[in-house]
Amino acid sequence: MKLGIRLKAGAITRRYDARSDDKFGTPRSTREKKPKIDIGIRGTVLPGVVKTVNISALGDLYALHGLSEEQYIALVRASRMYQDALWIAESEPALAWLMFVSSLETAANQWSSEQDTPAERLKALKPKLTDMLLESGGDELIKKVENEIIHSLGATTKFINFVYNLRQARQKRGRSSGLG
Repeated sequence: MKLGIRLKAGAITRRYDARSDDKFGTPRSTREKKPKIDIGIRGTVLPGVVKTVNISALGDLYALHGLSEEQYIALVRASRMYQDALWIAESEPALAWLMFVSSLETAANQWSSEQDTPAERLKALKPKLTDMLLESGGDELIKKVENEIIHSLGATTKFINFVYNLRQARQKRGRSSGLG
């Protein structure tokens, strides 16, 4: 995603094990064929993702160690869906679109969960329900219900807010680097 290209992990090229004292590993060959992109008569659906890039732009990867377990899981899920969508975009564009949206939704759910507490979101999205729960069982009942339904509430709002904030952050970075 960071480089804007199709990228897929390949087969093992070196092996590091106790049987070898080579600090650079033992070279391995593979019969695995490199992934192929089906290009139609009209060309690629996503022409901008087939290009040569400078991988020095991946310096942000060093920040991954600072993620929580939940953030890392969400990142891997979103990244895998995005990767798979890029690879099938040429042969199955409709399915790729669903996977792109699912990738964004996964990231938006994680982002949204970090913005406010489930109780605050429930009250903002369903104030009448929150009042009914408070009258019927107090804060204890609200806590039980919020954890069961909060992920399904406000999906569109979460999605839009996430994309808007992502866009704002990218524009801000572009202006500060002179690219904006």
